[in-house]
Amino acid sequence: MANQADDTVDVGLDLEHCSGCQGCVEMCPEVFGWDDTLELPVLKDSTGRREQVLQAAAFCPKDCIRVAGWKRDW
Repeated sequence: MANQADDTVDVGLDLEHCSGCQGCVEMCPEVFGWDDTLELPVLKDSTGRREQVLQAAAFCPKDCIRVAGWKRDW
């Protein structure tokens, strides 16, 4: 049986209100990259490890990270 931390989730970005803090890139560099021209994050991979992606989403100050099957409570 796979460890729950190794489960993957589908990830998306809604950058309309992105502050450009780069927290997602720092917390989950396997999934998020940085576009220097646009000064915005980009998806390097549309899936990522559940634990890492959910942590990045929870810390996103503008709620830009979309995770399939997960909704922020606030």
